Amino acid sequence: MTIDTNCHLGHWPFRKLEHADAEGLLRLMDRHGVDQAWVGAFEGVFYRDCGQANRDLLAGLAGHEDRLRPWATINPAFPAWESDLQEALAAGMAGVRLYPNYHGYALDDACVPELLTALGPSGTSGPTQPVPVAIYHKFVDERLHHWTCLVPPVAMTMKPLLQAFPQQAFLLCGCGMPHAQALAGTIRQGRVWLDISRLEGVEAVRLLIETVGLEHVVLGSHAPYFYMGAAHLKLVEAGLTEEELEAVRHNNASRPLSL
Repeated sequence: MTIDTNCHLGHWPFRKLEHADAEGLLRLMDRHGVDQAWVGAFEGVFYRDCGQANRDLLAGLAGHEDRLRPWATINPAFPAWESDLQEALAAGMAGVRLYPNYHGYALDDACVPELLTALGPSGTSGPTQPVPVAIYHKFVDERLHHWTCLVPPVAMTMKPLLQAFPQQAFLLCGCGMPHAQALAGTIRQGRVWLDISRLEGVEAVRLLIETVGLEHVVLGSHAPYFYMGAAHLKLVEAGLTEEELEAVRHNNASRPLSL
């Protein structure tokens, strides 16, 4: 089984993307042998009211929930985030995605631990285990930003969050090798996984495994913004063993959601 942990559906406002609806993404998944994709809504990155983006996402993938697992976009700096979260969890959304740079807060702002507390076993949403959280470091390369929407990357101040919430599962998306190297010590000690969508260079996945440990690396393509096949070629080019491929394609991703 192959799981792609980093996909989106919907409308990206700055250019037309192919395969951005459920049927299109499923065709892409079939082409590349992907059994399941974790999906968020492009609209959630930009809407002030993320709840509407989550509802639209659920409607858009209806009938395909077995292969497209929805993740809710939550903006903890938005006044109504608690109701957005409760609605999303009640609808069975698998996890929460955070885009701090697009939503105007930092990881060391007070709203982040408030959200993580709500996601834990004692939170108001009442889950039996912490709901996994995906944090997007860089959604788009700065060189490709629209000139009226220049968004800096997220400062990945993860250590205090991991110390305060040791049972919380974090999926870090859009991190390049420099950030992986800077966070390696913290990652190895926590329930943290990195996707490979923004890795560049020869044998980058091999280097990432050596840097943070095999058990912390997952397949993530950032499709359809990126071409899905690029992530799979990174695995081939890195010359991974069958055991390593199975870990990156499936086993590691199964742990945040306890699949």
